[in-house]
Amino acid sequence: MKKKLIAWLLCFMMAGSLTACGGAKEPEQDAGTESTGGEESSSDAIELEMWCWQSSIHEELVAEVEQAIPGVRVNVNKFNSENMEEKVLTALASDSPLPDILVMDDWISNVMPSADKFNNLLDEPFQAEQYKDQYVEWKWNNAMTGDGEKLIAIPIDAGPTAMYYRADLFEAAGLPSEPEEVAELMSDWDGALEAAKQMKEKTGVCMFDFTKNLFLMMISQQEEGLINKNDEFIGDQDHIKEAFYKAAEFSDYVFGMPDMYGTEWGAAMNNGDVAAYCGAVWTLEMLKNTAPDTAGQWRVTRMPGGPANNGGSCMGIPVTSEHPEEAFEVILWLQNAQNQLIALETESLFPTNLEAVDSPEVVKEDEFFGGQKINEIFVDAVKNVPTQYRGLNYTAFRQYFYDELMLVQDAGKNVDEAWEDALKGCEALKATL
Repeated sequence: MKKKLIAWLLCFMMAGSLTACGGAKEPEQDAGTESTGGEESSSDAIELEMWCWQSSIHEELVAEVEQAIPGVRVNVNKFNSENMEEKVLTALASDSPLPDILVMDDWISNVMPSADKFNNLLDEPFQAEQYKDQYVEWKWNNAMTGDGEKLIAIPIDAGPTAMYYRADLFEAAGLPSEPEEVAELMSDWDGALEAAKQMKEKTGVCMFDFTKNLFLMMISQQEEGLINKNDEFIGDQDHIKEAFYKAAEFSDYVFGMPDMYGTEWGAAMNNGDVAAYCGAVWTLEMLKNTAPDTAGQWRVTRMPGGPANNGGSCMGIPVTSEHPEEAFEVILWLQNAQNQLIALETESLFPTNLEAVDSPEVVKEDEFFGGQKINEIFVDAVKNVPTQYRGLNYTAFRQYFYDELMLVQDAGKNVDEAWEDALKGCEALKATL
């Protein structure tokens, strides 16, 4: 247990936090609960505690639980999105109290070693297998243990990816500007690199934002990532090496910035310093908020190399809950098709319930993107994301590759040396596990 705790703590310290709901928020309350039930609620109602972070759920829906499920009330306890993972893993390691309903981001992989501390939703009385066909398969599988014997959570939202690009800059570079034409030209990363070279030569503008983001997209497109289902590190294999070297090839054609989606990123998008970026659906609102001067000039198309996912949440029930059946009923109600559509409209949480995904309500014209029905791209992507097992310490291992790619990008480090140093870091981490 001591070694696992060390590994978990390494994971928080080393990994950057990206949430499925659009980035970190200012700290919310860090203790205590805020009731979402009405004042006239019955005093003998079953009270369930939920842990989440800002915008991970639509709280007005939570407030309606007592009407939808009479006799049940949910009290929401919100945490800062950057601290949530640490708080959960620390509680699991120390057997500290957990809520009845726990919202988890894609760091659920780091929770899997403690799967026995969650109700197995495949068992009685839940029998969740009957609901599997209602949700996107890969997202459902993300909450399964590596052996496929336990399901510890039900999907909330997903973070399907696409390529966002400036149609006007593509035209200036002599590149096609219509989404289907761009997707054909940049169908793989080799095609994307050639287009990046032309963009730089013709306009002086960098095609993409930064290399580690491209690396993230490349490894997320694959059936296997850094960890296999036996929780063994496989980041030294060819599929990761090829992604690392390919991302490094873009070093001369990225703007370069210290972090994902920060102030510098927004300024580069607004100023026309970057012609495109690959990212999840939840970056839409960030782009609109940080680059308002570019409204109408952006378009969305399929990402080079195929779809991937970045982010997305789920809900589990710790075994310490005294009311697991009621908690499960609440989760199923919150994540039904109608309510996921409401969450999409209010919180930009892209649905995982297939009825919601296929609803005409999802596909609307967006004036910021020139009237394009951009969600058509994300609907296609969310259905075709590969099922990739991430496993324990995924984010910690990934950080070594990130750090070395940034040195290639910003300091001109030799890519061969960077690759070897990334593997040395990963081996050092393995020695602590």
